[in-house]
Amino acid sequence: MHQFNDLLEKVDEMPLESQEMFVDIIQKRLNEKKREKFIREVHDSKIEYDSGKYQSGTSDELFKALDI
Repeated sequence: MHQFNDLLEKVDEMPLESQEMFVDIIQKRLNEKKREKFIREVHDSKIEYDSGKYQSGTSDELFKALDI
């Protein structure tokens, strides 16, 4: 947590324009990581589906299994 606070303090010391650029860069990197994670999950799901490692059923059965 100490490193995080240090980083926040350094960002606060930056000029406003630099802070905006920093936030933009961080947001773009975060979006890219989310996109990569989604692609991996879709790929893994397709492999499971293609290999028959799935169960079919109704939404009621799903909610019952999830205890919802």
